[in-house]
Amino acid sequence: MEQAHGKIDIRTMSKEHCQPVLDIINAEGWEYELMDIERILDVDPDDPVVALAGNEVVGGVTVACHKNRGVLGHVVVKNGWRKYGIGKKMMVEVLRRLDAKGIGIIELYSVPDAVDFYRKLGFRKISDLRIYKGNVKRRKSTMPSHMEIRELAARDLGDVIEMDRRISGFDRSNIIEKLMLPHLRSCVGLFEGGKLMGFALGRSAEVEAEIGPWIMERPERGSGEEMIAGTMERLRNVMTFVEIPGENPLANSIICDLGFEVKSNVQRFVRTKLEVEQFGPGVMSYSAMEFG
Repeated sequence: MEQAHGKIDIRTMSKEHCQPVLDIINAEGWEYELMDIERILDVDPDDPVVALAGNEVVGGVTVACHKNRGVLGHVVVKNGWRKYGIGKKMMVEVLRRLDAKGIGIIELYSVPDAVDFYRKLGFRKISDLRIYKGNVKRRKSTMPSHMEIRELAARDLGDVIEMDRRISGFDRSNIIEKLMLPHLRSCVGLFEGGKLMGFALGRSAEVEAEIGPWIMERPERGSGEEMIAGTMERLRNVMTFVEIPGENPLANSIICDLGFEVKSNVQRFVRTKLEVEQFGPGVMSYSAMEFG
């Protein structure tokens, strides 16, 4: 590598690196925006890295840590710089940083072609993830009459965090806050007698939107459909991504029935000595910071 391309430096990612890293990501056919990468740095400014050849950014790894869990998002190397060990060099540095911080669970979402690469680094598969893209086909509501959907307010943040922690099994409070508070108009809650029974966090950028996390206390079709449809209306029904656990047949069925189509499939991998299982039925979708 050194002889073929000169010295490669691995450094902490900063805001000035976000655009070149975004260019590498979207050259692979993904559809991210600059705010997506900057948002990850806002959550975790210490652990994401870039690979530099002189002043040129030739690779990057995004990371979002919360409590005892670190989620590695994009692991990308620029075309023309691959097969020289740059990806491995970045990963070794990121894993070293997370191990030094005592992060017990390190998680990522792999495309099929990269599975062997991650297994050699000590990761193992937990489950599958389907990434959907589309617009809502409005259907007649079948939500129980005693349930209500309304926009979330800042005062609901504590209840949202508590529910997410209990149902997902992880303390993602720093991520939930970053996803929810700047986008309250496109975040909805499901309520029964004034009590929060579910939520779907939506956020819109210039060309696309995303829904997630989508969490339900008692998963059922009618309320689930209305949560997604209600969020989409607030997102003005622009092209939207939703990331659904492969092990959740209800969530996958709802999204398909609402008119979304599968864009891609990835696999959920973890590196840990702890017991980690598939998410339970209340986790209807991830957020973008959970897989990229």
